[in-house]
Amino acid sequence: VKKTQQPVHVTITWPGPAKTLNGSGSRVQFNAAVTIRNRFGFRSLEGMGWRWKAEVDGKLVRDSGKDAMPVKLPPGKELCSGVEFDLAGGDLAGGKEAILTIQVVLIKSEPWAAVGHEVAWEQSAVPIAHEAVPAAPPPTDDCREMRVDVSDKEVVVTSGDVRATWCTERGGLATLSVGGKQLVGGSAEDVLRHNFWRAQTCNDNGGSDTLTRYGATEQQYPPECGFPTAHPRSAALIRYVVKWLHFWSDISYGGMWEKAGLDQLYPTQVDVKVLRRGVTDCGTEQWSAGPGVSVGLVKVET
Repeated sequence: VKKTQQPVHVTITWPGPAKTLNGSGSRVQFNAAVTIRNRFGFRSLEGMGWRWKAEVDGKLVRDSGKDAMPVKLPPGKELCSGVEFDLAGGDLAGGKEAILTIQVVLIKSEPWAAVGHEVAWEQSAVPIAHEAVPAAPPPTDDCREMRVDVSDKEVVVTSGDVRATWCTERGGLATLSVGGKQLVGGSAEDVLRHNFWRAQTCNDNGGSDTLTRYGATEQQYPPECGFPTAHPRSAALIRYVVKWLHFWSDISYGGMWEKAGLDQLYPTQVDVKVLRRGVTDCGTEQWSAGPGVSVGLVKVET
């Protein structure tokens, strides 16, 4: 929101083609054209300034210094300037990215913010021509071969130096190793399972029950508000109203999901199969959140 509504618009352009650097000690100069436009309808940008910094892979390489350059733009007017710098000392190996950041900050305190407060900002990637990365070699025949071993307790899929194990009792990926290094799991208790629950958003919790679920009915006025001691708000009245709203099912989606037990789903039936073409099938599972509540999953091939 702060970015889209910022009252100062900044544009960064790069005249000329991308430049090639030779190692971290390169002294190649980059030139960026910077345009700053005052989007205010009535006030100038007096009391504000702009500064810049160049970073490589998040590490500062060059900047304009501590003090920002003043911007005294009338409403609706633009300022055109330039930035010249090099990236000497920046580690650009491996195609790392260099970023130029322009910031408009307060250089004079305002009632709503102190000196240094960022009012607007813009970023642009420095045009660097990296050496072409060689293409990965085509897969060998060993990589294309897939072996599937099925037992009563597990399904093991092996392809080259990749080995994956699915537990047929618990229904999930139990282990995954590449080149002999274990990446996932370690025992039958560590199988990866489906999880269909997500954190609730503000819109999910927009019902009246939010008042009680998140403690609004328990709030108190502190002594600083003029009471001799902590004074409860009109909690009793709120609880009474919310109670009847619940009775008439006026609750938020988040509350209904929790009442249905969707945050406590657990598997009750597991069926793991192997198709003829050698692809593991997650099979069909039945999930339950308690008596009378269940969710069936459609068979999915992976």
